[in-house]
Amino acid sequence: MFKSNRKAPKYILSSAVVTALALTPALSGNAAAFADSDSSASTSSSQEDSAETANKSESADDTLLYLGDSGASVEALQSTLSDLDYYNSEIDGTYDEETVEAVEAFQTENNLSIDGIAGPETMGALDETEDSSEARDETEESSNESSENNEENEEVASASSGESSEPSTESTSSNTSDSGLVDSAESVLGTPYEWGGTTASGLDSSGFINYVFEENGTDVSRTHEGIWQNNGEFVEEPNVGDVVFYEGTYDTEGASHSGIYIGDGQMIHSGSSGVEVADTNSDYWEEHYIGAKTID
Repeated sequence: MFKSNRKAPKYILSSAVVTALALTPALSGNAAAFADSDSSASTSSSQEDSAETANKSESADDTLLYLGDSGASVEALQSTLSDLDYYNSEIDGTYDEETVEAVEAFQTENNLSIDGIAGPETMGALDETEDSSEARDETEESSNESSENNEENEEVASASSGESSEPSTESTSSNTSDSGLVDSAESVLGTPYEWGGTTASGLDSSGFINYVFEENGTDVSRTHEGIWQNNGEFVEEPNVGDVVFYEGTYDTEGASHSGIYIGDGQMIHSGSSGVEVADTNSDYWEEHYIGAKTID
């Protein structure tokens, strides 16, 4: 018998190959895990983006108040409008027709877009106007306290010198005398127009009227229509110191402008160019004139 000289082949696997074969399942599992992780992260990110978009949309809606709305935000709006003499109805938190009219009146007076909707621009203007009004009240209160202190000091000085502290029986002119009103109006000639302004640093049209009367110790409504409806007595012909009223100068119902009559067919008012003298006999003012009132 013949014996083959060929020996059975030996197969030697390197350690590197063995290691690779052993790790293949583990690596495949890890790759799948990483893929699942990336997919979950992508899904989570997408959900977060959607939630953020929804929140932004909801936040944007919250900045608008309009007819039919109700709640604490509307009640706060009505309260602010009431403080500024634009809203005279019940503060009930319901955005009704009266609230719309009050918002439109404020927008008209402050040169805003007139839509009856309390959006960011209107709410911001309301906040500024309310702050200005509060600052004015604080200034008046401080001035009154200072005046009272001066009177007390005068009484003490009078008593020390042996003078009588009895008030004089001589007649004195009213704080709202014709000359006093005209003097106050003339004192702010040239003051720039500023919507919502009620001080000598800047005055809007009705703010000018408020300023003049406050300087003479009389409170009047904040708007032209409010003054026309609620303050003083109507007169057939204006006299010096009377308030002359106009309508149709803005896209709003009722009185929309007024000025202090100073005689000779002239008035002082706050227009777009600031506080100035105007000719009431001009075609424009005669066309829009509705009447005059004496306010004591």
